[in-house]
Amino acid sequence: MSKGAKMLDLLSRSYVQAGLSILGLAVVSVIAYYVLSRLRDLSNQDQNSTADLLKNFEEMRQEGDINEAEFRNIQSLLESDSKRVS
Repeated sequence: MSKGAKMLDLLSRSYVQAGLSILGLAVVSVIAYYVLSRLRDLSNQDQNSTADLLKNFEEMRQEGDINEAEFRNIQSLLESDSKRVS
């Protein structure tokens, strides 16, 4: 028997096919995990913390862009949102 025929005979066995399928699934799973973890890292970097947002709105209030009532409203919304997320 030639090498090619021996290889085809080996690959036609069900336990070899099952092993190769599991190996392929493991490789795809590792790649998917890596891609998803990178996407999560990128999306987490885009989110501002509540403290940063409050600091920015405080600066806007001090500069007169928003009044005290608007700042208090924004502050209460951010605090309730951060409690809901936690």
